[in-house]
Amino acid sequence: MSIVAQQLNYIYNKGTPFEKHALCDVNVEIGDGEFVAIVGHTGSGKTTFVQHLNALIRLQSGQLKVGDIDLTEKKTDLKKLRGMVGMVFQYPEYQLFADTVEADIAFGPKNIGIDGEKIADIVRESLDLVGMSESVLKKSPFDLSGGEKRRVALAGVLAMQPRILVLDEPTAGLDPQGKREILSLVKKLNRERGITVIMVSHDMNEVFENVDRVIVFREGKVVHDLPPRDLFRMEEDIVNMNLEIPYVAQFLNSLEKHGITFDEDIRTVDQAFEAVNGLKGGK
Repeated sequence: MSIVAQQLNYIYNKGTPFEKHALCDVNVEIGDGEFVAIVGHTGSGKTTFVQHLNALIRLQSGQLKVGDIDLTEKKTDLKKLRGMVGMVFQYPEYQLFADTVEADIAFGPKNIGIDGEKIADIVRESLDLVGMSESVLKKSPFDLSGGEKRRVALAGVLAMQPRILVLDEPTAGLDPQGKREILSLVKKLNRERGITVIMVSHDMNEVFENVDRVIVFREGKVVHDLPPRDLFRMEEDIVNMNLEIPYVAQFLNSLEKHGITFDEDIRTVDQAFEAVNGLKGGK
């Protein structure tokens, strides 16, 4: 399911002394099944942009289409839109509220009128998608670990069967193992289920390792839209935007300055290690 934004503008506190242009003539197209990162320094406009995608922020000017829904129309079908676009906010475990895991995951489907007999199947499938067993269904979500809470919160969003998944800092506050598990799960949903994934992140290492494209916002404008390797070759530009250069990208950039390049798309430490070992073996 594709997303097309054209000349998108948004102004906070319009007409007041506190007026701020959060989005300025933004043009973005995201294709069906892509895994895209939205990055930028705090206040760059990235969160304002993604909140437009399921009408948490209503369109002020410009054009925006999500699948077959045109958000420029006055009578937008918000129920349909929010079923298509699942939003997982930063620290999604804070969204948990029900007495049991089962009730929490079932809340969304019940709210949009899905038949009660189907809901139990949806709950079990959603829990399976996030790698958790049915043994937790009757537990309180508040008795789970931090990583488990985040999985349950994600299962609640997946229970709505979205075609687009928007994740705002999905690994914030997790330990390294929890981060790897969540990102592995998100990649699986993207690769195996074909769900379009849009990830807002400040962690450039996670971005470099996982996504297909990186869209960079600065002062409300899209300033770059590139594959990760191409973007992070632009070291001076990245630093000027107060972003970090991923460790593996730094290493590859250093090798390239010495005339050493690789044909394969290297993203991780393990891949870089294997490539360098192969180079040594070739000598």
